[in-house]
Amino acid sequence: MVNINGFRMRKRRFYSFLINIKFKTLRKRQITVYKNGYIKTDFGSKLILNDCFLFINKCHFENHYNPLPSLLWLEKNSSLTFCSDHFTLCEGSRIHVRKNANLIIEGKGFINTETEIDCYENISIGKGTIISSKCYITDSDQHIVVEGSEDKVKTKPIKIGKNVWIGRNVIVLKGVEIGDNSIIGAGSVVTKSIPPNTMFAGNPAIQIKDNISWKF
Repeated sequence: MVNINGFRMRKRRFYSFLINIKFKTLRKRQITVYKNGYIKTDFGSKLILNDCFLFINKCHFENHYNPLPSLLWLEKNSSLTFCSDHFTLCEGSRIHVRKNANLIIEGKGFINTETEIDCYENISIGKGTIISSKCYITDSDQHIVVEGSEDKVKTKPIKIGKNVWIGRNVIVLKGVEIGDNSIIGAGSVVTKSIPPNTMFAGNPAIQIKDNISWKF
């Protein structure tokens, strides 16, 4: 596990860490890891930054001196790709990309405090999407569910569109597609796909409004 806080890391360890990272262009401080932020990259994993500035464990509120630990973990042969501009993992947030899985984040957004993204197969998140605190997003049931004599499919990809606002304490489950410019109300459990320009809320989430958008 690597914690890049300042320049105290040994050179050999730093170079072995960089083997797992691909930069389109190398710019000063392209990855910034704040206090109690950690990155773990297993053998064969790839962290790809295409002109994206990545901030890990950045405090969402000023004057917060003891941030919760945050982790970005890429298991064997997995990949995490950031496509543009900048993205922030706020304090206490976690991204876990499982073996052979792929997570794509288009950038220019953030995930807030104590939110977790757990990717088993394939998750994509569009540009400008913000994910509030204490959310959980996973594309897997994690265990095999049996209905009658048949095993259900364990994992299904998740696609979250552009400029989506996901409220506090939202859970997004496998196989869901969330359309561009949508809003997911706080405390919702999203089990089915959501059209663009709509507001959904509840457990399970149902449509509240349509023909809407939002501004940050």
